[in-house]
Amino acid sequence: MSLLGIDIGTTGCKSVIFNHNGEILASEYMEYPLIHPFPGWNELDPNLVLYYVKETIKKANQKVKKDRVSALAISCQGEAIIPIDKEGNCLYNAIVTFDGRTKEQYEFWKENLGSSAVFKITGMPLNPMYSINKIMWLKKHRRDIFKSTYKFLCFEDFIHLKLGLPPSISYSLAARTAAFDIVKKQWSDFILREAKIDSAYLANPVEAAEIIGEVPKSVSEELGFTGNPKCA
Repeated sequence: MSLLGIDIGTTGCKSVIFNHNGEILASEYMEYPLIHPFPGWNELDPNLVLYYVKETIKKANQKVKKDRVSALAISCQGEAIIPIDKEGNCLYNAIVTFDGRTKEQYEFWKENLGSSAVFKITGMPLNPMYSINKIMWLKKHRRDIFKSTYKFLCFEDFIHLKLGLPPSISYSLAARTAAFDIVKKQWSDFILREAKIDSAYLANPVEAAEIIGEVPKSVSEELGFTGNPKCA
């Protein structure tokens, strides 16, 4: 039995298969381009990222025939946000960490709550980059997108969904949204109320090592798994 780690970065993704001694059995890496629609804007095509994630998984699996993958986990860039509809279709590009369009939302938090209050709840120093600001920007400037959105997902929960699993977000990544109460370990009612965003738009927060399910047979076969690995 082996373990698969999937790393989704800002400019590339990697799939690495380890044995239970921590030795690398296979590794694959692929890059994708950033998109810059306007100066200071930085986006990724989530469908392209998904394609490359699947390709690295398939290629890594091809190198490991006898030691099948029994479990997998995802590590990914923080803050990037993807709006999807009820069918799981992406409605807009992923707005990535260092995108520069959310200064207005940053000023909102600074003036209405202040950096100390935000930090006390979320553990995050006040900054324009967090996911909640991107969601607020979409609500104000792309109302058409917002009205059609079923969920706003980060890349971890987005890939979970595309692997046939319930979209779940680890506490550590949820904290990077600046909408998560790190003491209560749940979405912050206070932050979301101030942002006028319903928690139903967000994925289910879970402990980092919590098993959220098994990859369905159809997806496992597509990706070259010889069983149905568990996902944490």
